[in-house]
Amino acid sequence: MYKDKKGQMSLDLVGKILITVLVLALIAVAMFAGFDAIQNSGIFTAASASANNTDVIITNVTDGATAFFGNIPAILSILGIVAIMTGLAILIVVVKRSNSGGGL
Repeated sequence: MYKDKKGQMSLDLVGKILITVLVLALIAVAMFAGFDAIQNSGIFTAASASANNTDVIITNVTDGATAFFGNIPAILSILGIVAIMTGLAILIVVVKRSNSGGGL
């Protein structure tokens, strides 16, 4: 009945979210590297519309990624609280079931 304790305590969800965040971080690093290569390649003339657009895109992506990854501690705190609450709920159910058979 309680063979999959990892799934019951939301640890599988926490692991999946951590892996997703790591994949997003890798994608962000790859995008930064690609945009940096485009910016420094010299294919745009200085102060042209294309060069300015590239700078704006790089700024937007950098600001967005910084804001998202700045919120990761709050997201992980919420996940930790959810895992603790799930564990407590399971503990309450198990104690209720074990005490339902005998009385004092």
